[in-house]
Amino acid sequence: MAASAAHIAELRDYIAEPTDDTYSDDDLSTVIEKYPLIDSSGNEPDETDWTATYDLNAAAANLWGRKASALAAMYDFKADGGDFKRSQLYENAKAQARYYGSRRMPSSFSVQTPRHFERDYQSTYWDSGEVTLEDTYIANVVPLDEDE
Repeated sequence: MAASAAHIAELRDYIAEPTDDTYSDDDLSTVIEKYPLIDSSGNEPDETDWTATYDLNAAAANLWGRKASALAAMYDFKADGGDFKRSQLYENAKAQARYYGSRRMPSSFSVQTPRHFERDYQSTYWDSGEVTLEDTYIANVVPLDEDE
């Protein structure tokens, strides 16, 4: 199922691109469709009853990252008494990518271990006391800049 006009319009608001001068509706639809979600009825994106539901924050983070990449070569300069800080464009785009990246839906994954590894692991490493059940894993943590 394709991204709707409402999805595209909302993403345009998120990325501050009200016109299709930079990104066409097809471009945005392609990015949106990279981030499908389970719908409100619990249907997976590959099921026939799935209602198109997407993570627009993840799509916005992707596009702000692209904008930051395009602005990375911008440099500051002084001329005719003026002080031009074009690098602020890059910093602002990075900040927006972090902002939307921190609001994306959490994701998870399963880890499967081969049977022979489980036996070896339990009999040697586990019994050594080096592993505890208190190990914690966190996903989708957005790194902060050093100055934050």
